[in-house]
Amino acid sequence: EALCATLVSRLHALGSSALLGTSSYYSAQDAGLPDLAAEYVGEGGANATTMVLVVQVDTTDATDATDLVNDGIDIGKDEDEKYGGLSVILTGRLTTAAIDQKKTGAGFALGDGIGLPFILVLFVWRVGSCKLLLVPLCALGASLVWAYALGHALCARLNVPSFQPNIMLFLCLAFSIDYSFFMLTRFQEERQSNGRPLGEAVALM
Repeated sequence: EALCATLVSRLHALGSSALLGTSSYYSAQDAGLPDLAAEYVGEGGANATTMVLVVQVDTTDATDATDLVNDGIDIGKDEDEKYGGLSVILTGRLTTAAIDQKKTGAGFALGDGIGLPFILVLFVWRVGSCKLLLVPLCALGASLVWAYALGHALCARLNVPSFQPNIMLFLCLAFSIDYSFFMLTRFQEERQSNGRPLGEAVALM
């Protein structure tokens, strides 16, 4: 009961407009609804070892809802560590989506972070110029700025999956680096192997 009360008070203390309310065995009992209260606990009635605390979230404003869910996850983990004999397990569609988004973002960041040094070494080796590294960096910067600007504008009108920014980051990295690598390799072939002047090399590239 103390754990439930702490979770409820900490959630309400956030002052989030997305929090519509909470309900549990204890709130139903306080309202004089014992039959409803029984629906919030596992087998065993008053001796049950599991209880559901329902958090109602208004998803009209996706940002507020996401912030509330992320804060709720942090609160749940924090209280789970404090209460040694009890466990707090978060579930539900919004919670699962938020956790998946963090894992997806971490996976992309880890994958890109590990691969980037090897890509740079390969780029310099095949293209043969450190100065030309500025081209994919500029392409990547421009791609990210425009992609996120357009994505932000679309989010104001459409329902966009929460993992979309991670996909955009992945695609911007992949296309900017891959296409730059291909184009600049062709450019260097024309300049170095065939001795073409700058204008011709660019045109043939």
